Amino acid sequence: MSEDVKDDQIAILNREESYETLSECRRRLCALSCFLLIVAMNLFFSVPLPFLSTYLTDIRKQNPSIAGVLIGGFSLIIALVSGFFAKFLHKYSNRSILGVCSMLMLITSCTFVIHFSDEVFIVFLFIARILQGFALAVAEPKVVAAMSGLYPHRLGLVTASYELGFSLALSIGPLLGGILYDRGGFYLPFLVTGLLNLVFGACTLILLPEVRQQEAEKQSHYPLLSFPVALLGLVVMGSMAAAEVFASSFITTFITHTYSVDEGVVGIMMMISGSMVAMATFLSGYISDKIISTRKVVLVLGMVMLSLGTGLMRIPASWLGFTGFLLCAIETGSTIAQVAVLPLLISHDKEPDVEISTSRMTCIYNIGYFGGAFLGSTTGGSLLNTLMFPDTCSVYSVIIILVLVSVLFNHLRMNRGLL
Repeated sequence: MSEDVKDDQIAILNREESYETLSECRRRLCALSCFLLIVAMNLFFSVPLPFLSTYLTDIRKQNPSIAGVLIGGFSLIIALVSGFFAKFLHKYSNRSILGVCSMLMLITSCTFVIHFSDEVFIVFLFIARILQGFALAVAEPKVVAAMSGLYPHRLGLVTASYELGFSLALSIGPLLGGILYDRGGFYLPFLVTGLLNLVFGACTLILLPEVRQQEAEKQSHYPLLSFPVALLGLVVMGSMAAAEVFASSFITTFITHTYSVDEGVVGIMMMISGSMVAMATFLSGYISDKIISTRKVVLVLGMVMLSLGTGLMRIPASWLGFTGFLLCAIETGSTIAQVAVLPLLISHDKEPDVEISTSRMTCIYNIGYFGGAFLGSTTGGSLLNTLMFPDTCSVYSVIIILVLVSVLFNHLRMNRGLL
């Protein structure tokens, strides 16, 4: 047995011993609280989507491009902050990070109640969104790390829970934001989101075992990752996120124009697709925990589904259901592949402590995803000025194929990489 494997087993045994006084009921409640906190934190990204542009243009008389910069810039801030803190985040305890970030989110949300002039408001809005993106980027890896500490042998389900929490926030956030904006104006959606973060953050802090306080000063002497593996992980996550975000963002216009249906039909299609994604997410996480070798298969399968889903958009279809099937393939393929990426990155990390490794790899995961989401929403929108939606999907399909070939080449010819 190799020394690395022994170190991994010793680290897991030590982790389990530190949780030996934790009842299974409390362990599950803590995992549920972490999941709800992931949903609440990502609401800061999705809640402003339905009203931010309208408020800035109609009420504040600003250029519509400012809303685009704020929405896309939020993803970019998360990617940049995750990259900067990836190697240092494990030096701070889960409790201190979650406590500070929950309060920061609430404070920035409460200050929206203050009335500012238009010029001061825009500056303040940029600062507040930067701080909220910073808090999300720093706190989220610690939440995922806490879940991995609770269940060190079930990293597949931990990643699936993270993915499902993020997807749930994207699904309910716009609806919640629109309702709250209609009822209470601009500040109310942010205030409610800040309070949700405070409540679930406090619950998580209460339920997390006290051992976290004793391990606050843990150090890691291992490099983050070898450069080829880290770079390949970023490219895989970024390309998949760009294709998924582009397709999800612009497919509504394509369907309504092509099939002459209203947005309600598209909403139903997306709900069905979301249900399929949720089932596939937990199924892939469960199977990859039971049979670890399947993570490689799930990654390749997901990338193939994503590539086929985007590539087949070029086929003229007279049946709306076929386009809905392709949308489901795009979102399901991207999600199950992402579920496989994080455990594979952790398996390549030399850090023996599963919680530290999860925190660091979640940062790399977020860099790739949110960086890709930023590029998918900006460059994809620019491509639509010269190409049709199916043609732009084909561009992303080719990119996914090239990335998949790179992954397979690194594994088969160079014996390194994610697989």
